[in-house]
Amino acid sequence: VMVVYWICLTALVVSPVRWVKAVAGLLVFGCLTWWGCSPRLWEEGKFARVTFLDVGQGDATLIELPDGQTVVIDGGTTHETFDMGQRVVAPFLWNQGIRRVDHVIGTHPQLDHIGGLAWILRSFEVGTYWSNGVLRHEAFAARVEHVVSARHIPHVIAHTGMVIAEDRTCRLVVLNPPVEAPDPIATDSGSVLNNRSIVTRLDCGPHAFLLTADIEQEAIRRVNESAPARRVEVMKIPHHGSRGSLSPTWIETSRPQVAIVSVGRRNPYGHPAPSVLQAYADIGARVYRTDRDGAVSVLAAPDSQTVQVQLGADARLQHIQGPSWFSVEEQDNLVRLWSRWTHR
Repeated sequence: VMVVYWICLTALVVSPVRWVKAVAGLLVFGCLTWWGCSPRLWEEGKFARVTFLDVGQGDATLIELPDGQTVVIDGGTTHETFDMGQRVVAPFLWNQGIRRVDHVIGTHPQLDHIGGLAWILRSFEVGTYWSNGVLRHEAFAARVEHVVSARHIPHVIAHTGMVIAEDRTCRLVVLNPPVEAPDPIATDSGSVLNNRSIVTRLDCGPHAFLLTADIEQEAIRRVNESAPARRVEVMKIPHHGSRGSLSPTWIETSRPQVAIVSVGRRNPYGHPAPSVLQAYADIGARVYRTDRDGAVSVLAAPDSQTVQVQLGADARLQHIQGPSWFSVEEQDNLVRLWSRWTHR
């Protein structure tokens, strides 16, 4: 829709042909109507929405609070020819009508988590950037630091107990790393980086989301000790479902109803581990995977006791085989298009 809008707007301004201007004007009006009349605007103030984006083997999460505040947690990876921040996260934000991100959180400086954040930080108005304070010299980390500095984005080192965002009904608080974390260090140790990931808990009315980044056993024990083990409704399974993140005691005490694995299809690490998936299934959790289900959006109304889960895979248009006249497949595709519009 954005591409059509800009092409038609250009034609409307520069074209000398009257009928081209008329068609372009109608299409521009249609695009503006599409954005302005989106049913999503009617939901303003009703829901908190947490979307776990499909960024392959990496993490990227968008939090939308009922009062309109937005938080982006991680931005996926980046490569020479493909940047998840540019190709996946940013288009999703634009489609949501988001031009300003109040808070961007880089949970820990690993490529699959903050690689795509440089593009987000450069392309959107950003209120605050949060990091765990660990320094690395790799190019992807240096790009993030450079953009934050060049754009004068306030940079806060997160630690346990800090409140990142809140409104009348919701509160996003930091559970890890601890206050007594050591001074910033340059390190290549995967376990050190993972266990100093920024872990956050979002409480909205009766609903609780636990966003766990890549923490392993050390940080899992620390989180349980520093914050009383309380049941949560939705959990992002730590570290893409790796065996090192499996803590049956933690799973039993938190007992999430919905568990999400952010993971890449056919990844070389064997994520998620079957034992991890089984542990969540054993407590009755509904487990979703971004490699199979696409983006997973969880909507929670502060005045309701239930949450609604929407899967990106359910909105994908299906190929229609052969000629048809308003076949069942076409009807299903119309339903998917309506779902895309009303839930964007």
